[in-house]
Amino acid sequence: MTENNQGIGALRHALRLQNALKTPDGGGGWHTVWQDAALHPLVYVAIETAGGGEKLQSHRLEENITRRLRIRARADIGAGMRLVDTAAHTGYEIISVRPAADDGRFLWLETTVRPL
Repeated sequence: MTENNQGIGALRHALRLQNALKTPDGGGGWHTVWQDAALHPLVYVAIETAGGGEKLQSHRLEENITRRLRIRARADIGAGMRLVDTAAHTGYEIISVRPAADDGRFLWLETTVRPL
């Protein structure tokens, strides 16, 4: 199927939309707490593999897996948020958001996969 004609039936994964809240840690830094979106936290998505790789960071090898998620268009989603699959203990951190088709009914989310 092409980007413009994927049906609504492909949106079969139910994930929770979350916002990052930064709170002071008492030592001059910040601690990130994730909270479900206030309105309609449940989002149905289609998941595609977008790529992956590895990088050396802080003297350890980190896996960098990316996924492209397709959702119905909504105005309250953006980079810096995440979608969570609690059953699989996986978070999809949103890197970018773009329209999926000319009609504006769907969005593509470029994400990085992180274990919870």
